[in-house]
Amino acid sequence: MDAQELEDVFLSDEFNEIFGTQEDFDPKEVVDHENYLEIASSGVFPVRAISSMRDRSVTNVDVRHEDSRDLGQLLLLKGKVVENFYSLSSTEFLAYLADVPQQEFGEPGYTFSSDYLVTTDVPPAEYDQELRATSDIWGGFSHYVKPSNVSIAFESIIASSRILIPSEHHSEAFARYTFAQNPFERFLRLYQCVELLFDTITVLKIKKLNADIRDLSVILSAHGTKEVHRLVSISYDFIYDHERLAEKLTLVSGYEGLAKTIFDEHSKDGNPIPPSSNPPRWSSVINSLGAGHFNEHDLKVNNTLKSQEDYKSFISKLSAYWIYRVRCSIAHSRIGEFILTESEADFVRCFAEPLLLEFCSQVFSSQALKDIWQPEAASAS
Repeated sequence: MDAQELEDVFLSDEFNEIFGTQEDFDPKEVVDHENYLEIASSGVFPVRAISSMRDRSVTNVDVRHEDSRDLGQLLLLKGKVVENFYSLSSTEFLAYLADVPQQEFGEPGYTFSSDYLVTTDVPPAEYDQELRATSDIWGGFSHYVKPSNVSIAFESIIASSRILIPSEHHSEAFARYTFAQNPFERFLRLYQCVELLFDTITVLKIKKLNADIRDLSVILSAHGTKEVHRLVSISYDFIYDHERLAEKLTLVSGYEGLAKTIFDEHSKDGNPIPPSSNPPRWSSVINSLGAGHFNEHDLKVNNTLKSQEDYKSFISKLSAYWIYRVRCSIAHSRIGEFILTESEADFVRCFAEPLLLEFCSQVFSSQALKDIWQPEAASAS
């Protein structure tokens, strides 16, 4: 309930017996604030999430300020059923008042919809201004309202028997992708599946060497390059349906402004269409992809692809570079880097994640990867 609803319920005299279960309850000074409900100098703060490292076996946790004041109680009440009002502690009763809709007040069997932190000796305004935003770090719980996660309905599914799971590490990484809760986390988990290939492929290539030491130098030199170049190398070696991958690039339509910010204005080493190109190529490429043009013929007709430029190499490098830049914009928070925020989640969900998923599907189902990983099976076939 909000402050007005609570006042109406209290003044109705209909629930005197319930309010009487709390000897010290005083409904004076009930005030609505943006982040909490203040009741008689106590602040009732909804807790939106509990760290996954914590279990819920202890439901009432005392919280103390670093200066030894009693800050209040963390109440893990979500899912708890109220059968007996006499069993509620004073802080639980305040949480109940904040949680219950007015029309359900006083009804037995009410189930809490949220956890709460209720302050005691520490003024609620002090907690709100100095401690609320950092509870994730010092307390293992969050007051942050989780953004709604838009999901996509299942359509028909085509199972692929060609996908290779190179190791138990990859199996776990793919599972973490499925368990991820938002587009940013899903993208990073999926990217890690490719990242796990970097060192392993280097080792496998070394194992296949003959006695010529020069080949080893080439492999080690490639291994020592920057991550973006290693991702491009993966793309060159294992992407086999470039037109299908290029079609996923057209999903950038509708996000051209954000794409320019990440890929062009924050251009980094490895960009196949850098701002320094003469003439600049960004507009030509983004306009073509945004218009749904992705095959080799169309890209050459509209001069997006240079006359002597190899289509497969261009798509491989552009896709890998864009995937890498999205990864950096999610994972890095540093000067000179564009940082994606929750307001740009659709860009990841609707463009970057489908692009990376197609990239992964091709890499892990490619015959070239199987030839490196399972040379005996490849030769037998």
